[in-house]
Amino acid sequence: MKIIYKHQKNDMCFEEIGVENCIAKQIVLDKDIKTATKKEHHHRAFEIHIINKGHQTYKILNKKYKIKSGSFLIIPPDVKHSVLDFPKGTIKTAFLFGVSEKSPFISIKEPIIQKTPSDIIKNIEFILNETKNPFYKRIIEGRIFEILVSFLNLLGHSKKIEIDAKTEDVRIFMAKQYIKDNIELNLKVGDVASYCYLGTKQLTRLFKKYLNITPSKYIEQKKIEYIENLISESDLSLKEISEKMNFSSEYHFNSFFKKYNGMPPGEYKKIHKNSY
Repeated sequence: MKIIYKHQKNDMCFEEIGVENCIAKQIVLDKDIKTATKKEHHHRAFEIHIINKGHQTYKILNKKYKIKSGSFLIIPPDVKHSVLDFPKGTIKTAFLFGVSEKSPFISIKEPIIQKTPSDIIKNIEFILNETKNPFYKRIIEGRIFEILVSFLNLLGHSKKIEIDAKTEDVRIFMAKQYIKDNIELNLKVGDVASYCYLGTKQLTRLFKKYLNITPSKYIEQKKIEYIENLISESDLSLKEISEKMNFSSEYHFNSFFKKYNGMPPGEYKKIHKNSY
């Protein structure tokens, strides 16, 4: 069993939907059988089990249910249940969390089995792929919030919940970090959008909303700042900088730089090289 996220008690990230003490974990059934609870039991917390691969059979209120890949199971608090098998190769993602009295989850009283929507699957894949990112916790909090909101909206919560500004801020943070880390590449807006699991129109809308600039202009702005620093602070020649920044030619490098600075890079170098 691998804990992929643990919601701290004093962290109010999920306050909007009344969720507290959330734990997310990835379970490989045949490998994690020693830590599994095989006897019938119940919890004071909600459980959501999403089968990523394979299948698993549950016994819930004396009835058997086989949950297959691409489906999910929600078990409300105080509902007796047990797992009946641990098929080799089966992988699932599980969320356990408590709720406040104001949480919309509180209206769920019976077990629910449904097909897992594609947006939830994508968010889970994203979370599992981002575990090595140094900003992992901050990044995935928004994704887990989205997953929980998606479940509520899917199950017909009376008032459709919108993803709030905090979650979208995480997307902007991710995009800015990706641009910073890959500024030497010939970045396209589509590359950044794909990394954030967004469409280009969605990413553009978020950039305009929070940064008052389009993603393409932001990329160009950061590229210029990076080039200016290389010219002023490094010992690289203009040709080497052009190659480092993956321009197709020095001509295109000069044209790009002059467009934003009003002067060619050679003139900029004479003025700014080691001048501060």
